[in-house]
Amino acid sequence: MRKTFRFLAEDRPGEAWRARFAARWPATKTWYLKEGLDARPSLADCDAAFDRDLPALKPMWQHLCAQAGGGDLESRVLSHWSPPNVFAGCSVAVIDDGGPVLVRNYDFDPNSTGSEIVRSAWNGRAVIGLNEGFWGLLDGMNDAGLAACLTFGGRPACGQGFSVILVLRYLLETCATAGEARELLLSLRTYLSQNIVVLDAGGAHFTAIMAPDRPTRIWDTRVTTNHPETVEWPESAAWTRTVERFDHLSARLDAPGLVQEFLRPPLYGMDYSGGMGTVYTALYRPDRGEATFRWPDHEVRQSFADFTEASVAVAFADGRPAVAA
Repeated sequence: MRKTFRFLAEDRPGEAWRARFAARWPATKTWYLKEGLDARPSLADCDAAFDRDLPALKPMWQHLCAQAGGGDLESRVLSHWSPPNVFAGCSVAVIDDGGPVLVRNYDFDPNSTGSEIVRSAWNGRAVIGLNEGFWGLLDGMNDAGLAACLTFGGRPACGQGFSVILVLRYLLETCATAGEARELLLSLRTYLSQNIVVLDAGGAHFTAIMAPDRPTRIWDTRVTTNHPETVEWPESAAWTRTVERFDHLSARLDAPGLVQEFLRPPLYGMDYSGGMGTVYTALYRPDRGEATFRWPDHEVRQSFADFTEASVAVAFADGRPAVAA
C-alpha cells in the first residue's frame, strides 16, 4: 500500500477541492449507500441539524454542496449527519516538552484515510489539520492556540448525531480555549461513541467522551486510547488492544523520549490490512502554532508562520514500519 500525503494551503475550497471531491466521490458514494439510501437521513434532516447544532458551519456546507454540483446525495454526504459506521484505533497523550504538546497516532486502513494536511481559513480563523471526509478533521490546531484530535470511543452505540470529524472542524473554527471547547462539546452528541482530546496554549486539557445515546462527559486524563473511563465493549477492546496501549502510555507519561514510543509497538501498529496500522503520528504545539507529522523515517514540520506546500509518499506493509520516500 502506498499513499501520498499532501500539504496544501487553501483559504477557501475551490477548483482544487472540486478535483479532490470528483476523484473520491465514487468510493465515498459506495460507502455511504452500503446500507441503502433509506438508512440515511433526508436532506431536510441534515439541513435542520446544522441549524440546531453547527450553525456557524452551515454557510460552508452550502458552499461545498454547490462546489460538488448541488445534488441531493452529494449534499447529504457532505453534511456528515448520521453517516454509516466507521471504527478506528488511536493513541493520544498530552505532555510537556518545553510547552504543552498533543501527540497522537492514527491507526486505520491507509487506503481509507484522508491524505491532505490543509492550512485553511474558511471562517476567518486559520486551521492546520488532517482533512477527512472532504472537509472534516481527524486532528488539527487553530491559530488561537487550540489543538484537538479524535479517537474511537469503544462502545457499539450508534444513533443520531454529526460525524466527529465535522464536530472537530466546528470546534477549531469557533473556539479559542479549552474552556470554550468544553462548553461546546457538552452541548453536542456524535453519531458514534467517540473521544475528543483538547489542549490549549496554556496547557489546559481534557477528553470529552461523546456518544449518541447519553450526554457528553468530561474526563480529566492525559492519556486517551479507544475506550471511555472503563472498558464497555470487551470485543472491541481486545481487537484494538486499547487497554495495553493505555497502560503503556500511562506508565511512561513523564519519562524522557515518550514521543519516540509512538513509533514503536505497542503504540505503533502494523496490521494495515486489518485496519489497525499506524498511518501517521501528529504532534501539535499550540503555544507555538507548530504541527509535525511523522513516520518512522521521516517528518514534516509546519506552522502558521511558515507553511510550505509539499508532498510525501509513504509505503505501508503488514508487519513493517511505514517507509517514506
